[in-house]
This record gives sequence, C-alpha cells and structure tokens, in this order.
Amino acid sequence: MTYPRINVRNIEGNHENWGKLVKTWSTGRNYVRHVITDKDPFPTAVDPKDEFPRPTTFRDFVKQAQAAGVQLFFDDGKENADVTGNEPLNFVMIDVPPDTHYVKLPHALRIAESEARQLAGPPYPLPLFYERIHGTKPLPEQTTSPSQKAKLHAERVGEYTINTCG
Repeated sequence: MTYPRINVRNIEGNHENWGKLVKTWSTGRNYVRHVITDKDPFPTAVDPKDEFPRPTTFRDFVKQAQAAGVQLFFDDGKENADVTGNEPLNFVMIDVPPDTHYVKLPHALRIAESEARQLAGPPYPLPLFYERIHGTKPLPEQTTSPSQKAKLHAERVGEYTINTCG
C-alpha cells in the first residue's frame, strides 16, 4: 500500500519543533528540550540521556516526533489524516557524509499529486513561519493563478531538492 507524503502540520511552533528534532538527531545535542535565549541560542553539549536517539523504525520515528511536540500528517489535500506510527511503512534515515553530495528526488507520483492539488485548490500554501518572518501573508495576486502556482511549485521543489541536506 502507498501513502501520501508525510508533512508537518502548519500550526504555530510545529515547524520549529520539527527542526529542533531533526537537529537533535543530527548532532546528538538535545535541541528539543533546549530553551532558546539570546545568551544561549543553541545547546552545546551532547545529551547524556540520549532522549531522542536516531530512530530505526517508522513507529519510533513517529513516537519521537510526538514526544517532541511535532504533529505529522499524510498530505493528501483532502483528509490530511494524522500519522499514527501504526502504518506499515518502511523507514530509512540517511546521514550524508560531508564529502558526498546527495540529491533526493521527489517521486513522480508525489509531483503529479501535488500539481493536481495546486490547480484545484486555494492559493499556494506556505508554512506559517513565512508570515512571521516577512510580516505579511503571501500576496494572493502572486499565488492564485495556475501559472503562478506552477512557478512557485517549481521554485519550492527546486529549493527543497537542492537544500535537502546534500
């Protein structure tokens, strides 16, 4: 069985929690429990308790995400059901060495599904943190027509692909 792609719910703090969890898995430092301040913006020591070790199964991946306050969902554009961890999905976590360039291509099916949703749906959706950073929501006149959605979709897919930890 195939499932829609997994995404992070677009609610306040959720993308930050997800980023902290990813950074914890990558470094061994507990960003999840670290309180960010101007004086101490990042944790500096490896977590001796290893509260969030790199998961090796899909169930553990979801369990840790939930423990870190991250809400994941299956992004189908309709029901957007919660990810429970009980789904029979394989799991691979890749740690790319610094002397390797890694390009993760989205599956053609995922691109086709996303393009169809873009044409049928409301203005192109962006995570809430863009509004916080830029002080405004995306301009509807830049995200509503089919050609604008197609251009923004191509830009986001390209950005994601080149920036996917490669």
